[in-house]
Amino acid sequence: MKLHRYESVHALLFFVLLSIVLMAGHFYSENVRQIARVLSVLSAPVHLIAASPSTVYRWFEGSLDSEDELELELAELSRKQLVLQTRLQQLKALESENERLRNLLHAGARLASKIQLAQLVKVNLHGHSHSVLINRGAADGVIIGLPVIDEGGLVGQVTRVGSVRSAVSLVTDPTQGVPVQSVRTGLRAIAFGVGGSGELRLLYVDRNADIRIGDLLVTSGLGGIYPSRYPVARVSKIKRHVDEAFMAVHAMPSARLNKGHQVVLVWHDSAESSAESDPALPVAADSADD
Repeated sequence: MKLHRYESVHALLFFVLLSIVLMAGHFYSENVRQIARVLSVLSAPVHLIAASPSTVYRWFEGSLDSEDELELELAELSRKQLVLQTRLQQLKALESENERLRNLLHAGARLASKIQLAQLVKVNLHGHSHSVLINRGAADGVIIGLPVIDEGGLVGQVTRVGSVRSAVSLVTDPTQGVPVQSVRTGLRAIAFGVGGSGELRLLYVDRNADIRIGDLLVTSGLGGIYPSRYPVARVSKIKRHVDEAFMAVHAMPSARLNKGHQVVLVWHDSAESSAESDPALPVAADSADD
């Protein structure tokens, strides 16, 4: 046992002295440094082989960790993508809504002295009677005969007024007649609603009149009910009969009668004069609140 201990001590002393000699030689002798460089190059494969097990283990462990991290990161990115897509859809809807509101306000400001936005509460496009119910009434200054428009053009006019709601008869209602004028030729006519078909029909148009499919018809301003130059419809169908003095002209409304959710009430000089001359009109139609 003692002999083995002495041999270990002697070996330790030997390697310590050898290390000191080699360090001194490496510091003071260029030849020793060159030999060290050659030995380091020759021993590189040995070091690589010796370190390969730990290297492979670390790589394998890192691969497993990376795969788990990638799966978690992918799940988080998928969640964020879903949230962003949802917000993007909301932003697109808001953008469309803002654009539509800008169009509404721009349409109402053309020749009006006062405008007011209103929401559609109820829509009736069934049968011959075409009307909508809006959330504005006498409390908001609404009067009978007030024109109603949207971003496309003329919607109709207020025909019943309650305290907080009003009924609007659409231009497609058979009881409604709108004085119109062709933008292209200046031809004047009266456009009446057809009802179920959702069209307008121009009455008493001479069969030799200059009118074409696609002509834009706007309010002429005659009669004082509607201000002039609001789009009403575009001519969609023309029928001429040799044995008749007038031709049949049909037009499609410019307003978004079955698509919009908001409209604009338009006050103009004629409407304000009517309200001042008959201030009891709003109170006479409280049934519009029903």
